Amino acid sequence: MSGGRLLAVRVTDQHVMPSGLVGLDPRTGKETPYLYFDLPQEADLMTMTDDNDIVVQDGRVFLGVKKVDGPAKGQPKWVYLVLGIESMAVK
Repeated sequence: MSGGRLLAVRVTDQHVMPSGLVGLDPRTGKETPYLYFDLPQEADLMTMTDDNDIVVQDGRVFLGVKKVDGPAKGQPKWVYLVLGIESMAVK
C-alpha cells in the first residue's frame, strides 16, 4: 500500500512492452504508473508470487526467491536469487 492506493507489479511476457510498478485506486480502478522495467530472461520466474517475495521500498522494486534448489544437472551453476530495480530518473 501507498497511502490509499494498492501497489501492484504488472508483468508482461511479451518482451515488447515493459513490466511495471503501478498504483491502483480501489474506488475508481484507475491505474497510475510509477516505474516501468524489463527483466532479464533468466529472472522472468521471479515475478511469480507463490515462489518469490516482491517488495517495494523508496521507489525501488526488489524480487527475491523464497527457496533455492540446485543447480540441476546440466543447468548453469548460477541463478538469480535477488534482483533490485530502480529508476535512473533524476529526482
